[in-house]
Amino acid sequence: MVKLSENHCHGQRCMDAGDLAPLVTEFARHLTVLGHSSLTVSGYDAAARHLAQWLTLSKVAVTDIDDGVTDRFARHRCRCPGIRRVKGVSKKYVRRVCRFVKFLGEREIVQRKPKLALPTLDRWVVEFQDWLRQHRGVTELTIDDMVAWSCGCSRRLAASREAGMPNSFAR
Repeated sequence: MVKLSENHCHGQRCMDAGDLAPLVTEFARHLTVLGHSSLTVSGYDAAARHLAQWLTLSKVAVTDIDDGVTDRFARHRCRCPGIRRVKGVSKKYVRRVCRFVKFLGEREIVQRKPKLALPTLDRWVVEFQDWLRQHRGVTELTIDDMVAWSCGCSRRLAASREAGMPNSFAR
């Protein structure tokens, strides 16, 4: 179990979540309840704190967070106070921030954009996605990649069968 204490930085300077601190703590607890390791939770916690610190420095209200704000965060030349020593943030780090923003949206703190109508997936694909989430701990990004790949394979297999080449892929 991850230890969530106010002294999460172990005496080092770290990002100040400010007014978002209770929500960052709730987010970390949520991830812990989902079964994530303490290392994973601490990575998400650091990313959420960094976003909160950057929002304060950039004078952006939490309620104004949208895709444009997260894009600006992703591109900012990091001079935020704390223990980070790099100038920018990685794509993985930005995905962690986006997961925190999604968490805020689920709590109706930020406006959630309406979901676009997605193509209907076969029941077997949906069940496989659920299995990946529950039993393999796979991220949504990986699940999307796997579904795209498998759908592409299915189309090639169907095309090869139509061309009279059973059990092979059309080249």
